[in-house]
Amino acid sequence: LIIGAASVFAYKSMSKEDQVQEAKNQEQAINNGQFVKANLTEDEYGGIYIDDNNVLNVNLKDMSKKDVLKNRNIIIHSCDYSMTELKQAFELIGTKTNQLKIDYISIDEINNVVEVIKNPREQSNSSVPTDVPNEVIDLLKSSKVKVVYKVVTTSPANSN
Repeated sequence: LIIGAASVFAYKSMSKEDQVQEAKNQEQAINNGQFVKANLTEDEYGGIYIDDNNVLNVNLKDMSKKDVLKNRNIIIHSCDYSMTELKQAFELIGTKTNQLKIDYISIDEINNVVEVIKNPREQSNSSVPTDVPNEVIDLLKSSKVKVVYKVVTTSPANSN
């Protein structure tokens, strides 16, 4: 689950009642996420996340399973790739990170993609190319899922 840290800071300007409701909404979203993981396989969904309104969103690959999620406060989106497919692509790319000089890889459950991130600032050589190397292009084409290649100037962990 991806839980936004921004909601924690919002408590400062919220009334006590709103804070209690916010906490209840977050708890419900977390419980819904556990329900999804218990009742769907990773072949059937392609990501789950909690949005800014503390509502669980599910990227559903197998739309025939949407009835499993009815009567819950869940927003359902259709997606192209299952978690299984995303994890397989992640693992495939992960075996090549040193060879391809990739700094970070992650599964973006919101956008249903694998992200490959290059951070030239982390390289000692300032002439690191920012275009996508042919080896990366070939690997991305073989992964069977959408892979987003990004060149960033800050660490993904610090980019909020």
